[in-house]
Amino acid sequence: MSTTFDIQRATPEDAPALAALNAHVHQLHVDAHPHYFRPTDLDELNATFRDWLKRDDSATFIARDEDGTPIGYMRTRFYDQSPTPFHHQRTYLELDQIAVDPTYRRRGLAHAFVELAREEARARGTDRVHLATWTFNEGAQAFFESEGFEPRATLYWQSI
Repeated sequence: MSTTFDIQRATPEDAPALAALNAHVHQLHVDAHPHYFRPTDLDELNATFRDWLKRDDSATFIARDEDGTPIGYMRTRFYDQSPTPFHHQRTYLELDQIAVDPTYRRRGLAHAFVELAREEARARGTDRVHLATWTFNEGAQAFFESEGFEPRATLYWQSI
């Protein structure tokens, strides 16, 4: 089943909707690692989104269905890192967050967000899009691999 949706750059007025959409995905993280992830505080998250929307190095987009109801969002960040003794200059777009309302999943919205991230990267002069997922989020990993992303690094941690 497909859904008609409209994706626009988010504005500060969208912050409450972005915070509510984030709660769907963030709860997966809280459930998997409650010692690491804090439960969602919508007021605090609303303020965070308002701050993020002011940044020049990031872009947040919100999707609405045909009735204007917010159904998903994507946040990207642009990086332009100077060369170091260890690596060349790096410019890339990080696909920092994607959230889709559970009732609208598997209808093409996440794919549209990935395409938009690619367009945003090209517009900023880079041909690289990076992202990270947690190992427990196998659905996200499968989706991103189906979009052509390849794992490049593994992060380990240990509680002591």
